[in-house]
Amino acid sequence: MADKKISDENDGSPALDGDLIRIARSGNNFRLSLSAIKTYLQTAFASVFAAISHTHSYLSSESDPVFVASLAHGIASGDITNWNNKTEKWKQLTATTQFSTTAASTSTIPLAVDLTASIKKGYGLKIKLSGTYQYAFVKNITSNLLTIGGVALTTGSGALQELYYSPLPGSTEMIAIVLPGACLATASTNLVAEILKTAIKWDKPDAYIVYMCTKVATDDSGATQPKVNIVNAGNKICTSNGSDGLSVDETFGETSIDISSTYYALAFGNAIEISTDGAGSNDDAADLTVQFLVVYP
Repeated sequence: MADKKISDENDGSPALDGDLIRIARSGNNFRLSLSAIKTYLQTAFASVFAAISHTHSYLSSESDPVFVASLAHGIASGDITNWNNKTEKWKQLTATTQFSTTAASTSTIPLAVDLTASIKKGYGLKIKLSGTYQYAFVKNITSNLLTIGGVALTTGSGALQELYYSPLPGSTEMIAIVLPGACLATASTNLVAEILKTAIKWDKPDAYIVYMCTKVATDDSGATQPKVNIVNAGNKICTSNGSDGLSVDETFGETSIDISSTYYALAFGNAIEISTDGAGSNDDAADLTVQFLVVYP
């Protein structure tokens, strides 16, 4: 059977809202406009839906109790916005707006805004100086000055092109080596092998040594203390005292910007050793601790 369509009573064309529709019932004819029929049906259906919503239960909403109980349920769009870029290792600062492109000294960078809420002591730094990237760490920070440790800065006007910091755990790491006894009596570049009868090989990702500190339990009893250095693949990394390193003391002595830009790159597989000039007055300084800090690029 062919589909029946509502059509105009005069010409049989599809009915429009203003057209009259003839309805035959037991010999009587009624004429209604299509728009009137639509209005009637809309009113009728609205009454039915209103009755259902007030007198019957039906599914109007649902929830997932497992999701509601999870931490993810409390995450809002604002939280997602605040997390943008939070997992990036290096956070870049804006030149001129946040930091000066001219270092105040070989160890300090002027800050245009207070960044103490974001940048903390010990954070790793990535610096582009005159077209070359180098690595350092935050030794101190105030509202208007950042002090670095590592390789010395270039102080030329505009030489400081880019500055990044890393707040992520694991972007820096401190390593300690302990040598017992009166271990500094004789000049050597292989104290680990000589005193500990072992060897240390760097088996971690490539990194940069940006800091070292030393301490002995007992000073040399004479006027002159021996000096100590970290040896990276046969090369001394501290440039102090003609690259003999830091003089030992019963309190920690540490580097500042006296790290060699030539030898501070620590590659996977490099041998790590400790050196001494053995130049203590009485050769009785004892129980040495050496620590060094690396930044992972």
